[in-house]
Amino acid sequence: MPIPEIQLSTWAKSQQTQLAINTHESIRKALNYSRSKLKLNGFSEGKHFEIYLQGSYRNKTNIRADSDVDVVVQLNTIFCSNKSQINPLDRKRYDSVFKSYDYTWDNFDKDILMSLQSYYSPDNITTGNKSIKLQKGSNRIAADIIPCIEYRYYYKFESEYEDYIPGICFYTRDSRKKIINYPKLHFHNGADKNSKTNQNYKPTVRLFKNAKKIIINRYSYLLEAPSYYIECLLYNVPNNCFVNNRQDTYIKVVNWLCENLNSSFICQNEMLNLFGNKLEQWKLEDAEYFIQSLIKLWKDW
Repeated sequence: MPIPEIQLSTWAKSQQTQLAINTHESIRKALNYSRSKLKLNGFSEGKHFEIYLQGSYRNKTNIRADSDVDVVVQLNTIFCSNKSQINPLDRKRYDSVFKSYDYTWDNFDKDILMSLQSYYSPDNITTGNKSIKLQKGSNRIAADIIPCIEYRYYYKFESEYEDYIPGICFYTRDSRKKIINYPKLHFHNGADKNSKTNQNYKPTVRLFKNAKKIIINRYSYLLEAPSYYIECLLYNVPNNCFVNNRQDTYIKVVNWLCENLNSSFICQNEMLNLFGNKLEQWKLEDAEYFIQSLIKLWKDW
């Protein structure tokens, strides 16, 4: 028996984001507080850094099971880049313009941590491998706060012309692994695909995220299928597979993935490969297992 249209439509529905907005505003207040470490060091939002939501809440692909929100705190007065990959002449121009910085990501990370501990109390703040974690409060949800600096992927660097893609850069705490990502590109490309699919792309992402939750609960499967990877997986599916009827969409998407899944898939930011062995990549076999689980769920309903 196929999954009923009414059930799929329920899974696809948009969820409230007000608590995520409240959390974002609370963190903004904490970092802009007059006695925060950032303020005491002369940093101000807008001029030196920016604070924005990323992930499912910003992209409006969040579901009821999403319990925390990702908040990026991005320092823009310093940056890192792919300098070593640009041609020698451009690299020489680059070195003549930009010098090394005394203030680093490590300093920024520590200043944010101290600012948050001062505002919320240390009991509400812990450090993870990739983020600073804020516990939920009376009018906010838990948050993963990501201190980062601007990243620039350069194509050209001429005397009066810079051609680059902006991203973010931060480091893991356990092994100092550099993480590069492009959350603004991810958001822009997702919004563009949603428009090109008659607003059916983001509901489909929510649908399949909810399907994953049901699969885990029903079969006790250990699915290695984080929400970010599911969204990127569906980004590779042709636009004509996303239609108004949710049953038709489920069938079209799953069938296309069964026939076309391969290692050349890209992330939604279109800057990174989805599959690989890097820390920020998905294993192809985990995606295959997820797709087979979706087929089983449909057949067993």
